Amino acid sequence: MPIRLVLAEDHYLVREGVRSLLEAEPGFEGAAVCEELESLLEAGDRERPDVVVTDIRMPPNHSY
Repeated sequence: MPIRLVLAEDHYLVREGVRSLLEAEPGFEGAAVCEELESLLEAGDRERPDVVVTDIRMPPNHSY
């Protein structure tokens, strides 16, 4: 059973690089990729992932 994850990162190159690395690893399934806080919260509710890999500061306000 794969580990379902949501990836959240606002910088495109970092987000796509991490996504590519995770997709290459067996045992991981990307449930969603997000670029701001609102879509991360929606994806968490909708997808119910096992793991969230996120930037600590997300747009729109970049706060913790």
